[in-house]
Amino acid sequence: MNCTLQTGFSAVDITPPLANGPARAGAAVVKVAANSPRPEELDEARHIDAMHRAGRDAELPFSGMELTTAVADAERKLRLEHGPEAFDIRLSALAIGNSFALAGYPGEPFNAIGAEVKAASPFALTMNACLVNGARGYFPFSDAYEQGGYESRTSDFGPTVATDLIAGQLALLRSLAGGCRG
Repeated sequence: MNCTLQTGFSAVDITPPLANGPARAGAAVVKVAANSPRPEELDEARHIDAMHRAGRDAELPFSGMELTTAVADAERKLRLEHGPEAFDIRLSALAIGNSFALAGYPGEPFNAIGAEVKAASPFALTMNACLVNGARGYFPFSDAYEQGGYESRTSDFGPTVATDLIAGQLALLRSLAGGCRG
C-alpha cells in the first residue's frame, strides 16, 4: 500500500513534501526494571495507605499535591512489594516510505524520550504518540527519579525506563526503515 503524506503535512507547514512509499508497521517488547520499594519503605507505605483508606488524610503530614503523591507512592510500593522485578513494555511503530514514522508508547513518556527518538530516528519526520495500545502509566526520564516528583514516585517503572524505551524504539524504527526499498 502506498500512502501520500504531502497533502496533510505540507498543508500545515509541518515539513516540506515527503516521499511516498509503502506503509509498514511493527512492534517490539522491551523489558524494563520495576520501581521496586526498598524494604525499609514498606512500613510507612502501609501506614499512609491505611490512613487514606480509613478517610483520615487530614491526620497525615501532607496536603494538596504532596498528599496525592504520598498516597499514590504508597500504593505503588505496596503493589510492587512482591514483584515483579521487571515489566514487558510493548512498543509500536508505523512507517510510510523512509520519510515518516509514528512511534507509539503504551503510556505517558516524558518529552525527552520523544525528543531523543526523534533526533536519532532514521526517518525524515518522526512523531511520537502516547497511550498507544495501552495506558501503563508514566515513563519518566532518569533525572526525574532524583528530583522525586509525582510521576517518578508513582511510576511502576525504574529509572532506566527512558533509556530502555529509547533503545527499543530506535531499534524498531531502524528495522522498519530497513524494510523499505522504494
